[in-house]
Amino acid sequence: MNDLAWLKNAWYVAMLSADLEAGKIYKRTILNEGMVIYRTDHGHLVALEDKCPHRYAPLSMGKLCGDNRIACAYHGLQFDATGACVYNPHGNGRIPPAAKVKSYLVEEKYGMIWVWMGDADNVTETPTIDFLEPGTGYKLNKPAYLHMATPWQLIIDNLVDLSHVSFLHDGLLGGADMIGTRNQLVQSGNTITVSRTMPNVRPPEYSDLIFHADGRPVDKQHVVKWIAPSIILLDINVTSPGASRDEGTGVHAAHLITPETEATSFYHFAAARWGLIERSPQEEEEIEARLAAARRKAFAEQDEPMMRAQYEVIKRYGGEFKPAMLDIDVGVVRWRRILADLVAKELA
Repeated sequence: MNDLAWLKNAWYVAMLSADLEAGKIYKRTILNEGMVIYRTDHGHLVALEDKCPHRYAPLSMGKLCGDNRIACAYHGLQFDATGACVYNPHGNGRIPPAAKVKSYLVEEKYGMIWVWMGDADNVTETPTIDFLEPGTGYKLNKPAYLHMATPWQLIIDNLVDLSHVSFLHDGLLGGADMIGTRNQLVQSGNTITVSRTMPNVRPPEYSDLIFHADGRPVDKQHVVKWIAPSIILLDINVTSPGASRDEGTGVHAAHLITPETEATSFYHFAAARWGLIERSPQEEEEIEARLAAARRKAFAEQDEPMMRAQYEVIKRYGGEFKPAMLDIDVGVVRWRRILADLVAKELA
């Protein structure tokens, strides 16, 4: 499936901070580029191309040694955090100019490791996600991720157009009385927001759990913001019919999609609840466990199998993807058009 290229001048999430143990080497692939990521004993983050320039052995099979170096397991060449070869154990020890590997800019933010995949001269600040910032007062969930055998474009499509929740997630995230809701799109620069407002509807399980858990009708809204190239910020809010948003409750969720290859992706996500309903600690613990189970079911048991099956159909027809468009696809069409323009400008 090659209908849309990826943008290189961007930050992508490589892994969770909690999974990056100091003194160990971790292998990752982002945008088809293999890399090794490690944290030094002093906490410094390093990301290097996973290829020794000598015989192209993967550095991920090597080991870390003193002074923040990584040693190739094949012939023992050592490289520092900048990718420069600093030790050749053979012959007179001469280090040829070509003995260097690509290094990547890497940052840690929101409990995740971010890698800049583009030109260092064009680097921007790492993305700011307001609801994940310290001091918001929101209840934050630990970041998590899925590895998906699905092209990243299909994942973005799935998140930008939430009309599917009344079918694929019926009873969990959506329901029959939400089917007729229109997708309302607003574009600001290269960012789009797609909103779905659903007044006086029966709350699906997830919305009921975060509100009063009594099954009574609610006013519900989904607001999806796409930030190029692959960040989705979702705001789910619920309130009593006719009441203001501030009188209700909701969840902010960050869905951070990292293309691994043309066919596989890393799907990182983090959530923050606001306007929590007053409950006992025991009740809140039970609610949180049920919410986590609902998220896992929606992502891993419903979305992922559907998109994987969708991709199998696309492959069966030679990778061609020319869908018949409906009015619910307004956000899908727009984000793809914006990204195609950005990629074209980057390649120009």
